[in-house]
Amino acid sequence: MCIRGQGDQSDSYYYPAIDKKGHFMSEHGDQAAAAVPFTNVKIARNDAVVFESEHGLDGKLFITNSRIVLMCEHYQTGGIFWVGGIVGAVIASAAADALAKSRTSGTVLAGHVRYEWLEGAAATSDKILLGLRDETLVITYRGSMQALWTVAITLKGGEGIATQTCAELLRRHALFNQEPLSDGRGSAKTPHQLPAINASSTIDSMFCTKCGGKVKKTDAYCKHCGKKL
Repeated sequence: MCIRGQGDQSDSYYYPAIDKKGHFMSEHGDQAAAAVPFTNVKIARNDAVVFESEHGLDGKLFITNSRIVLMCEHYQTGGIFWVGGIVGAVIASAAADALAKSRTSGTVLAGHVRYEWLEGAAATSDKILLGLRDETLVITYRGSMQALWTVAITLKGGEGIATQTCAELLRRHALFNQEPLSDGRGSAKTPHQLPAINASSTIDSMFCTKCGGKVKKTDAYCKHCGKKL
């Protein structure tokens, strides 16, 4: 996650490129599904929380054919305190909504996770009040130096929205990770399925430094991208 100005297209592999209207710029083949509202984001690196918001965000999550995109224009409002370990700054709570909106004008809080980084995904639904449930999509991915990142996104949209969103993510990831035809006979290989969250890794496995796919230590080449190991 980072704070991006309108028109910022730098480091577009690691962060969404933003157009002059503050929207994320589509990449080839994105084909984003309808946006799912979210109200909270919590990010941990190797189980240590480095970024967290309080409930009350007005953000949108997009599931595309190649990545998960998080966007929030009004990320700072009165009464909400942000500590951004990843962003590298502390954003103080605004005394009033008007001041908060002036601080966020022309910027968005944005981030994405590409499918080649993904390790797992799961949906949780916990009862918090009578008739109210906390619907959360939890994803894990591998970053640089093989650090394991966990992103918990509290969704808005009624009971079952986390399960529906997770199912769409898994469906699109399976299509994205479909390996090409193995030979000229027209038979496609079985898609590599996204593993369940917190799935334990076997001792003889590791991760490709190019695409992040899980491979065996005895493999000469990555079966996902073909990189020599």
